[in-house]
Amino acid sequence: MKNRSHLILFIFGFSLVAQSVPSGNLTLDEIAIQLNGLNVNGLLREDQEGNASLSIGLLKFGFNNIRANTSKDTNKQYISFTIGGPNIDLNEFELSVRSEFPNFFHSILTELADHRVEVPTDGLTILAKAVDVYFNENGRFPGSFNELAVKSYILINKYPFNQQKWVYELDLPNNIRSVTTSFHHARFRRTLILDWNSRKIMGLESENYSKESIPWNFNLNVNKVEQKLFSDIKVIIGPDISNIEFTQKKARLQLKGINISAIPKSEMVDQARFRLSDVILEITNLVMETQKIGDSPRVYNGTGQFTLRNFEIKIPSLLSSDEDIANIAEKLGIKNGLFRVRQVDLKLTLKDNRFGEIHAMFVAPFLKINLDGEFSYSQIESDPNVYLQNMVLKINPISYGVRDLILNWEKENEQSLPRQGATIILKLDGSMDDPIIHGLDLNRLN
Repeated sequence: MKNRSHLILFIFGFSLVAQSVPSGNLTLDEIAIQLNGLNVNGLLREDQEGNASLSIGLLKFGFNNIRANTSKDTNKQYISFTIGGPNIDLNEFELSVRSEFPNFFHSILTELADHRVEVPTDGLTILAKAVDVYFNENGRFPGSFNELAVKSYILINKYPFNQQKWVYELDLPNNIRSVTTSFHHARFRRTLILDWNSRKIMGLESENYSKESIPWNFNLNVNKVEQKLFSDIKVIIGPDISNIEFTQKKARLQLKGINISAIPKSEMVDQARFRLSDVILEITNLVMETQKIGDSPRVYNGTGQFTLRNFEIKIPSLLSSDEDIANIAEKLGIKNGLFRVRQVDLKLTLKDNRFGEIHAMFVAPFLKINLDGEFSYSQIESDPNVYLQNMVLKINPISYGVRDLILNWEKENEQSLPRQGATIILKLDGSMDDPIIHGLDLNRLN
C-alpha cells in the first residue's frame, strides 16, 4: 500500500510538470551507486567481550532505461514513462556477531514446558482460590476435590476441570496435587504439587532451565540477492478523463544461497542452522488501470510465480530432545533433527479482468501436495469475492506419521476422505468465503 501511494504521488507530480510542457522527451540510460569489497570489523561494547564483522563483495543500486515522453492535442495530455528499477545486486554478503545473549534454546524449552502443564497449573490456581473461599465460609478445609464440586465451589464441566488428562487430589493443609491420567500421552505418571504454605507450584520442568546469558556466535551468509524491475506508465489527462495505466512488464527478486547459524558456547554439536538454496519471485505483464488518481486500481492481466528450493532447518539436539518437538519430528519422519522441504511452487495467472488460474506444489520428504484449478474474481468494491472452479487438491502423505495424523482426523470427525490409491483428492468450487469441498462435510468437523 505504501509503495502504491508513492507511485501515485510520483505520477501526479510528473503529470503536473508534463502538463506545462506541450511536448518533449527525456532519456537516461543508467544511474547507479556501486560498492565493491567492503569489510568492517569492530567491538560491540567496551565493557563486554564481543565483536562483529561485515563484508560485502558487491552492492549495486540503480535505475536504467529511463524514457519519458509527453505530447498534447487540443483537449488531452498524453504522458508515458518507462523505467528499469530500482535494481539491486548484492553478492557475497557475510555478517558475523559474537557476544553474550540470553539462552534462546532454554527460553524455547521453558515456553514448551509451561505450555504442557498449562491445564494443571490453571486448575491448581483455581482450586487454591476455591479452598480459601470454602475455609472462610466453613471454618475448615474441604476433605476432597469432589466435596468442592458437589457444593459448587468449582465447576467440573468447565475448563480446566473438564480436561480428562489431569485429576486433582487434596491433602490439606499440606498440599494440592494434580496427577496425569491414562488419557495423557506421557509414559510415566506426572505430578504437580501446590505447596499450601508457600502457595508455590512444585515440579515444574521449566525451573530446570537457566535464564542466564551465554556466549553466542551468529553467522549470516547470502551468496546472491538480485532484484530487476521494468515498468511502464501511461497517463491521459483531459477535461472529462483522467486515465492511468501501469504495466509491470517484468519484476524478479532472487535470493540465492542463504545460510544462518547460531552456535551457543562454541558447541558446534548444539548449533541451529537454517539453509535455503533458492527463492525466486517473478511478476510478468501485470496490468493495472485507474480512471482517477486516488481510486483503487483494477487489475486486468498478469502472471506471478513464487519458487522455493531446498529449505532446511537443523534443530539442535537440546531442542530435538524435547517431547513435543520429538513427537512432531516422529510424525513427520524427521531424523537427526533435520527438517527439509525440497520445493514449493506457486503460479498465479490473471486474465481479462475476471478470470484466473492457480498451480501450486509442495514437496517434502514427509508430504506432497498439488493444487490446480481456475477461479473468477470480482473487483467491485461493494462486493469483492473469488469463486473457485475446477479446483483439485491432491495430498500424498509420505511418512507414516502424517498418514496416522490424517487417519486419526478422519476417525475424530467421522469422515472418510476420497482417495485414489494413497493419494487424497479433494475437488473444490464455490465462493472462497464458503467453498464446497466435495467428499467432505464441513458441518461435521469438530
